[in-house]
Amino acid sequence: MLQIFRKMLNYLNQLGPSLFVMLFVYSCVSNPDISNISGTSEVIKSATASIDLKDKINVIEATEMATQKMLEEWTAFYILKNEIKKLESGFSSVFDLGEKDIQEMFSKLKKDTPPALDNNNIWARIKVLETQSYKFYQNSLEKISKPLQTNDQTYSTLTAYNNLVRQINKTHEKKHNL
Repeated sequence: MLQIFRKMLNYLNQLGPSLFVMLFVYSCVSNPDISNISGTSEVIKSATASIDLKDKINVIEATEMATQKMLEEWTAFYILKNEIKKLESGFSSVFDLGEKDIQEMFSKLKKDTPPALDNNNIWARIKVLETQSYKFYQNSLEKISKPLQTNDQTYSTLTAYNNLVRQINKTHEKKHNL
């Protein structure tokens, strides 16, 4: 009898934790707490909704007249600005066309840079914008399967452009204040 009791005790020791887990899971499934479902679904909807770019970012312009005049004379930057505005408004831009078009646009931008803006800070912002443009192009190829990622990349590209314009404003202001 003692042997039977020991076998039964050993069997319960092995089955006990598993039985406890099964009862716990069963109690969670059979008595769901649905009081927070409406709030949770709103959070999920907002987290997975596409980004409305007009609410998130606005393309900025040069602030001073002297900076605006210099940028208008920089033809490659004027072309870039028009392509960014197309991107912001949702129309097809050079970023949708191909890598060669992006490469050509940025090579002209680098080649024709005004001497007042020929510094590492501007070059770094141009390079970041170029990288974001290539990423946007790659994501636009897959936009049917990943629309949210394409919207995120559009936002990143517009942000990179704004950072370039801010750096141009800052650099031009510094050169004129010295």
